[in-house]
Amino acid sequence: MKYEIVKMDNMGRGITYVDGLITFVPKTIVGDIVELKIVHSKKKYNEAQVINYVKRGSLYKDAICPYYNQCGGCDLMNLKYTDQLNYKKDRIKDLFLKYANTKVNPVIINKNQLGYRNKITLQINNGVIGLVDLNNQVINIKYCNIAKDSINNFIKIIKDFKVNNGKVVIRVNYNDELLIWFQTNDDLVIPDLKDFKIAGIVKNDQVVVGDNNFIDKVNDLYFKVSYNSFFQVNNLINEELFNIINNHINKGDKVLDLYCGVGTISINASLKAKEVIGIEIVKNAIIDATLNKEMNKRNNVEFLLGDVKTTINNVDKEFDTVIIDPPRSGIDQNSLNYILDKKLNKLIYIACDPSSLVRDYEKLKDLYNLKALYLLDMFPNTYHCESVCILERRSN
Repeated sequence: MKYEIVKMDNMGRGITYVDGLITFVPKTIVGDIVELKIVHSKKKYNEAQVINYVKRGSLYKDAICPYYNQCGGCDLMNLKYTDQLNYKKDRIKDLFLKYANTKVNPVIINKNQLGYRNKITLQINNGVIGLVDLNNQVINIKYCNIAKDSINNFIKIIKDFKVNNGKVVIRVNYNDELLIWFQTNDDLVIPDLKDFKIAGIVKNDQVVVGDNNFIDKVNDLYFKVSYNSFFQVNNLINEELFNIINNHINKGDKVLDLYCGVGTISINASLKAKEVIGIEIVKNAIIDATLNKEMNKRNNVEFLLGDVKTTINNVDKEFDTVIIDPPRSGIDQNSLNYILDKKLNKLIYIACDPSSLVRDYEKLKDLYNLKALYLLDMFPNTYHCESVCILERRSN
């Protein structure tokens, strides 16, 4: 039986109806006519996969990646890039209107569609090295179109390490140095690496070659990046994020940075702010943040180790601006109460999940005006998008 894809959901999947039940179909776009196989049947919805494309929608384009229809990574590569951006823009506009009754016109910022990822994780299963497909199986790949060239060059020689099972994380910095993290119980055979700039190779948590970290650069700031630490995967968009934050911080502001990680945003904010305090629960992140502060000679930054929702109440200072970069779940309730009680002048809310952003904004909108909303296309060819929301306290 043939089904038409009538719209797309918030995860980049096409939507159709099978016997009246909403059915989500990856790798489809509006207007596709498809034959389906139901892979999961729930009480309120189905999940399906395409077994045949009868007709492609008018917005369809051939994906540049030969693994696209199998791989579970990219979701939107079968759309023209302008249509990908329209999908993301409409998605967040609809969320704001539906859940916060607010009309928005987000500004979309992007630079590169391919070759942007500075990190990739590959699975190794019985000698097959690759990415996970829609059926949760490992598919062998020779390269990934959205990864940087130096990562793809390294993918070609992973088999020479003689690893049969496990996974490998490959990272690259601004200087094309590679930091490799094998997670495996197999012995490693180190091949000839003369064609690569290797900062370090780690097996599980033990250094095999070089060091377990390297230095990366965003704008004119330098940051230590450890093999297992968080760092944004798109350096160019990270630069844009830094610029947006600085454009919305006033000279002399006192800034509180919640969920500060290794201090990248705090240190960037300190270029204009009078004082910055960052709070983070992960001990190793605070150790790295302190090192990054010293490396960039930023004496107006202080980092506090602790859970944001409890540590925030121990900060006995007044602030002009709070920067919030929470986990996907959004701001915790105690921190939200702190912001509302203190009536801070400005909030800079960075979100990887627009649903959480809209939910939190709905709780803040009576006290704050929405001044600007930026969509940073951190992950082209996928449904993911980074949002930056600028909120200013109402005058009345």
